[in-house]
Amino acid sequence: AAAKEVAGSDLDKAVEEVKECKTKEEIAHRIFDGMDDDKSGQLDKEEFVKQVSKFLGEDASEDGLPALMFKSYDKENGGTISKEEFTESVLKATEKMPEEKAIRHLAELLMVGRQVKVGQASEGKKTTHRRTTSRSG
Repeated sequence: AAAKEVAGSDLDKAVEEVKECKTKEEIAHRIFDGMDDDKSGQLDKEEFVKQVSKFLGEDASEDGLPALMFKSYDKENGGTISKEEFTESVLKATEKMPEEKAIRHLAELLMVGRQVKVGQASEGKKTTHRRTTSRSG
């Protein structure tokens, strides 16, 4: 499933942020922190599924893609995803991708945590939210 259409300039900014990171671990940690709504250090199923399903435009049901992704990221089957589990899953998902594709994938993930929390700043940086609507066609 392809991610919903994202405003090009927002994706470009996210791509630049990914490129500025020294390691994939660093960007995975930023992605995780953006998705961790309650700042508990864990992503529970509701947090993860809500954000991923909204970003992908996918069904948030038990058998939808986001729920299946949650199960694969929750390596210890503890009902939550730790930052370590998340980082390991992101690194594994991108390790065999060509660099340009991996950067875009990481940039899209970075946007997942930001698109749900409208108007909040992340790490002191201004975060904007633009809803893309297409009325043509």
